[in-house]
Amino acid sequence: MIRKIVKVIKITCVFIVVLFLLEIILRLSSFRLNSIALQKETGIDLGLLDAWHDENVFKLATNGLFYELIPNDEYCINRDGYRGPIVARKRTLDVYRIMVLGDSTAFGAGVEWDETFIHILDNMIERSHIFPVEYINAGVPGYTSLQGMRMFEQKYAQYKPDLVLTYFGHNDVNQIFPYADKELRNVPPNFLKLYDMTSRVRVFRLINYFFIKYIIQKILPLKQRVSAEDYMHNLHAIAQRAQQYGGQVRFIVPTVVDMGNGNSPHLIEKVEIKDKDAIHVHEYFMNGRWEWRDLFLDECHPTKRGHQIIAQAIYEHILREDIFPQQLQNKKNRVA
Repeated sequence: MIRKIVKVIKITCVFIVVLFLLEIILRLSSFRLNSIALQKETGIDLGLLDAWHDENVFKLATNGLFYELIPNDEYCINRDGYRGPIVARKRTLDVYRIMVLGDSTAFGAGVEWDETFIHILDNMIERSHIFPVEYINAGVPGYTSLQGMRMFEQKYAQYKPDLVLTYFGHNDVNQIFPYADKELRNVPPNFLKLYDMTSRVRVFRLINYFFIKYIIQKILPLKQRVSAEDYMHNLHAIAQRAQQYGGQVRFIVPTVVDMGNGNSPHLIEKVEIKDKDAIHVHEYFMNGRWEWRDLFLDECHPTKRGHQIIAQAIYEHILREDIFPQQLQNKKNRVA
């Protein structure tokens, strides 16, 4: 009996040592298994998301958002949980307030915070229209329109922005798990804490990768995170909420790189939005004499030049639709 106990203890010790050595190897090699699993399904390099998790940029949430951003100086995430300068919740009527809701493209993955399209748009309006502008970049990497709708209702509708820009679609159409986002119910807080702790361990990510890739995705049919019908429902729900306090909403239609057969990549619109308030940035990408590598870091995340093109498309739409509040228009005319 004693020999059996000693044998079990030895095997357990060996197992722990092996896991410990494997953890060291994975950390030294900067191997990001979660991102590899997602990249095979989406074609998007998501290594940065794993790095952000390691550096305490995300926290898991029980409010239906799944996770949220937390303050981080390196990525300019402020204490209120969004990227860029802090904006007071209580607003003044003589300042034009813009908010962007979106995913990692809106957040500005791969570029500095002052190279994002919302920051560029802010400068363009201030330079050409004299009156002051402030913006809130509420983009969160990995978010779908469902999380964006919930986040706007829970956190950001109180800011009462004059203009809300949505930039969703990349994550909505992905098929990674056998359930849609709306089917994922609130997870018990204790489970979230346990998962949060274990997911910081690379060995756990290794096990999670093989479990998802070779068990879940092989046995169960995968579902789109957000259906086309729910996608438009979520966008219109954001618009209806903004309209309750007099705000306006514009839906940006994402442009991505379609790799095709690998030999002839070309730019396409990721989703279809048939709405008068849609902003199609695709034509602006196509008008320039730029290679797609000059515009995109991967299949969906724009470079600094790409963000400038998106900002230009939004700016021209704003001018064409003449959507500035009347009191700011009057102020502009008085100064002119």
